[in-house]
Amino acid sequence: MSCVLHPHNTYGQMHQSPPLTLSTDLNESAQSWADHQLDRGARGSALRKL
Repeated sequence: MSCVLHPHNTYGQMHQSPPLTLSTDLNESAQSWADHQLDRGARGSALRKL
């Protein structure tokens, strides 16, 4: 994920934005939701209809 955060934070620094950081809690919650969706058979564009 640092491959996304580093460029974002480098650009943000030029605009006096505070750096983004990873959130373990948010990552775990997002993974749990994604796993739930896979368990119920949702794939691709089907997720957009939720």
